[in-house]
Amino acid sequence: MSADESILDEEGNIDLGKLQPVIFDSSNNTCRVVGEKVGQARGSGKAIQEREVK
Repeated sequence: MSADESILDEEGNIDLGKLQPVIFDSSNNTCRVVGEKVGQARGSGKAIQEREVK
C-alpha cells in the first residue's frame, strides 16, 4: 500500500481526517465524506449500552 505523505499522521498511518474518503449512502442516494472521529472502538458503545439498560 502507498499513500501521499500529506494524509499520514505522525506515526506514518493514514489519517482519515486528512484523507476524507467518500462513501456512497445507498439509503439516500448520496455521497458523503468520512473523517470526523466520534469515539473510540468498544469503549463508546459500552457507555451507550449501559445508559439503555437503566
